[in-house]
Amino acid sequence: MSEKTVYRRMQEYSLKKRVYTDIDDRELNKIVMDLIEEFPSCGEIMLGHIMQQKNIKAFSFIKFHFL
Repeated sequence: MSEKTVYRRMQEYSLKKRVYTDIDDRELNKIVMDLIEEFPSCGEIMLGHIMQQKNIKAFSFIKFHFL
């Protein structure tokens, strides 16, 4: 499948390219640990919202603490 076809299909289905924060696992782990320490009762959804507010877009932060 050509790149042009991929972008055409993305437009057809209103899909957008996702952009994630450039962050290594160690740094992401530290951020998540700090947030959990600051907000010990928050769940993974709330943690995701807090990270969004801090403009941290990470796909796999959950694997560090919730799996």
